[in-house]
Amino acid sequence: MTSTKKVLLGTAAATMAVAAGGNTGAQAADILRKAPPIQYVRICDQYGAGFFQIPGSSICLQLRGQVQSDNAYIPTADMVFVTPSKGTGTYQATLQFANQQDHWGYEVTAKPRFDARTETSVGTIRAYAELKIQLDAGTFNGPPGPGGGDVGAGNKPELYRGYLQWAGWTIGNADSIWSSGGFKDGNIADVIQSDKSSGWTAYYTWTPSGPGVPPKKGSAPVPDGWSFSAGIDEIFKHRAKAQIGGGCTYYGLTLTAGATAGLGSVCAADGTLSVPDFVARIHYEADPPGKDDQHNDQFGLGSLHFAGIYHQISQIGVGSAGSAVPIVPAACGAPTSATGVAGACLGPTVHDSGWGVQGAWKIFVPMWPGTKLGSMRSSDMDNLAGNVLYCNGVLEACGIGATNGNLNAGDAYWTGGLIRDDTDSRIINNGAGGFYNEKEKALAVNAQYFHILTDCTNPINCFTLDLEANYVWVTPGNVTKNVDWTLGGLGNARKMALTGEISWGVTRQGTTRPVWWRADFEVQYLKVWQDLPCNNNGIASGVCGAPTALPINVSKDPSSWVWRTTITFDY
Repeated sequence: MTSTKKVLLGTAAATMAVAAGGNTGAQAADILRKAPPIQYVRICDQYGAGFFQIPGSSICLQLRGQVQSDNAYIPTADMVFVTPSKGTGTYQATLQFANQQDHWGYEVTAKPRFDARTETSVGTIRAYAELKIQLDAGTFNGPPGPGGGDVGAGNKPELYRGYLQWAGWTIGNADSIWSSGGFKDGNIADVIQSDKSSGWTAYYTWTPSGPGVPPKKGSAPVPDGWSFSAGIDEIFKHRAKAQIGGGCTYYGLTLTAGATAGLGSVCAADGTLSVPDFVARIHYEADPPGKDDQHNDQFGLGSLHFAGIYHQISQIGVGSAGSAVPIVPAACGAPTSATGVAGACLGPTVHDSGWGVQGAWKIFVPMWPGTKLGSMRSSDMDNLAGNVLYCNGVLEACGIGATNGNLNAGDAYWTGGLIRDDTDSRIINNGAGGFYNEKEKALAVNAQYFHILTDCTNPINCFTLDLEANYVWVTPGNVTKNVDWTLGGLGNARKMALTGEISWGVTRQGTTRPVWWRADFEVQYLKVWQDLPCNNNGIASGVCGAPTALPINVSKDPSSWVWRTTITFDY
């Protein structure tokens, strides 16, 4: 028999054995069952949960996102707004009754996130993008006064964050290092923080071991330990602009004959660029101490954060009015009417600067016996946190006059009464064809206690408690404090916010693992105290001229409370 016939007969015999269900067929079927499945998408577990490798590349991508629904209820009160005219710079007071205001509202937000990472010779390179699609209604549009500022301006899609991190650099639309890593509380709406704080920035981070590259797991730009960061922010990110409008980005002052600061009033807009904003910080970060990573059974330092900021103030007069003499540069010509209105002539750009400093800290405190971290972030172990900020001519750094709102109004809350609109400075006509700035100052103090109420190893049965107290003092300049409130003047002011929040869920926002459902129930009490400015025509003297009386039922020192619920789904 030839070899070919032997092969054919052997093959036929094997086939018959398989067909007959013999031992050989059983072994073949067993081999087929145990064959490893084909992996069409490779998982990149070195970067944490949810990362997969893009086919044909070494890039690992995570697709995540968040859908959130906010609801808020507040009582309303009579209020009065004072706003300047863009055409003339003169002020108008508008009274709004409580029944003309929304007392509840909702906000629905979607934030799809894309996180791509790969390795290079100098560490991980990370590209991150987060979109924001938001619908505001009712109280989330802010108090319905004349004009409008940044508060409640969320009804548009935007690139909320989008940046590149590599070899110590972070460049793009990101949180400023002024606040990143400092006192940050997540969901609570307080005096100094906002969910709308991102802006264009470029900074470099250094650690004792080298550049502050992104960790392979997590989202922090630097590892635990000490780090130093410095860079620049876009100049308009830290701008404290007018919130209740009238068409003016910044406010001026209305002065009459005999005033030491000149005549007339000024409406101002953004001026030309001189220098960017410079920011620097020294930061320390540590994990909570304990017998393992699930327990915090002793006191420990969680973080220290010291930061400074230099801010450019750039304004240009766009409307002004006087009595009988021109108050704008000679090139603008004579007033076009008996009231001194000079039409659309632009005044000179006024460049000035502001600065701020802050110190923040967090101390881990022992948890209650039996509680465990579970799927919570380690930074959310029981802790006491706080910070102190001082700002001179850069009120946004202390949380005033930008997307956080002003002292009386913010994201879905306001107090009523006499509404203040503090900005970095009041622009004042010097009576000689030019302008100058009179800067405002602010001091803010914040304290917070975060506590895990239940064992978080069961992710659907984890309750946390957040208690927070915020206090801020605002001091305008001497000319501003001696101009009547009906003409744009402001007195000294203080604000207090006391907040309590119970949360049910798994973890705070920003982690690399899904959080699924989270519900927050927040109650906040707000109180503003303010002095009415002296009616002295801008002249500081020992005698305080009697200010104009406020309308009936409009409080000089208003207060309010807010009930807010939030439901969040992360995927």
